[in-house]
Amino acid sequence: MKLFKCLTIAAISSFSTLAFSEPFTYFSYQEGGYAGRMLVANEFAHGTPVQPIAVHIQTVDTSTHHECDVWAMENTVARIESNGEVSTTMRVVDENKKVTDETFDVVFKRSIAEITSSMPSEYCGVSAMFSGSWVRTQDEADGESQEQSEQDAL
Repeated sequence: MKLFKCLTIAAISSFSTLAFSEPFTYFSYQEGGYAGRMLVANEFAHGTPVQPIAVHIQTVDTSTHHECDVWAMENTVARIESNGEVSTTMRVVDENKKVTDETFDVVFKRSIAEITSSMPSEYCGVSAMFSGSWVRTQDEADGESQEQSEQDAL
């Protein structure tokens, strides 16, 4: 009976976690000769403690095909929520999952995300940029590729 109670509690806990897990949101980018996509985790997460927003940005220079691949994690202390918008500062994460000194600002609005950066990203090269307006899109990934995107984000 004790084992049954433990299994029941585990099953309920697993269900509630799945039922309330946050979906990923997607944005696309087409500006100044660059095209890209951005995967965002925890954009709509609420609660205590605050779940940090995480992003994976990929852009490409459409003429040279130079690629930019940036991972970043929110500095939750900088988050401001007002009128359905979330404004925050993101810190770039290196290939070893260590937070760097490189930052950029982002404002998540209803249909777009505005990214501003005072300098080009070290991970994109001097010419590559990802600042500008990112348009919210439907889930770009489906099936296997969605699972891969979610696994990459974790």
